[in-house]
Order: sequence, then structure tokens, then C-alpha cells
Amino acid sequence: MVPVGWNCTIDAATATQVVGQLNPKVVVPMHYKTEARPTWQGEAVDPFLVGETVQRPNSTTIRLSKPTLPAQTTVVVLNYEGCPKPGPNQILGEGPPHREGK
Repeated sequence: MVPVGWNCTIDAATATQVVGQLNPKVVVPMHYKTEARPTWQGEAVDPFLVGETVQRPNSTTIRLSKPTLPAQTTVVVLNYEGCPKPGPNQILGEGPPHREGK
């Protein structure tokens, strides 16, 4: 998990540097501006996602296991409001990962 929203934490550019140094298989961004908190002074998650492989599982939770970890670093953006939990076969979300636009 990496904070990406700038306010009281690090900004998207610094978060990208941290991820590059750690080289994790999965990154879950946190502490960023959302529609649920539109007046919060931080930044949205979008600047952090540029050029990254991203999955959005449409869930507030994910299940990870060593055999199913992605080959390359994948950013998993979780929902910030209540929604259904993933099923037993929903490891990183539905559909293939995609690369966010620049």
C-alpha cells in the first residue's frame, strides 16, 4: 500500500519513485481524493496511474496468493465505498490488466 494523494503524505511522483525502488508485484494506492471526499485537499489517484498496469476489481477487498501474483508490478485500485466482496476465484479483479493512458 502506498499513499499517493499528496496532502499529509507523498505525491504521485514520489509514490512512483518509491514503487520503482521496491519493485512490488502488487501496489494498492491509498490516501487520495475521491468522489466521497470532494473537498479534501489532496490529489486524485489518476496522476499515479499514468503508465502503470492497472486493475480495478470493483471491490473493497482483494485476495492475493503467491502462485497468482502478476509477473509485473500491477496497481490495484480498490473501491472506496461498500460493494460486493470478491468471489473465491476473483484474485485481482475481472478482466485483464490494462495500461493507463499518458
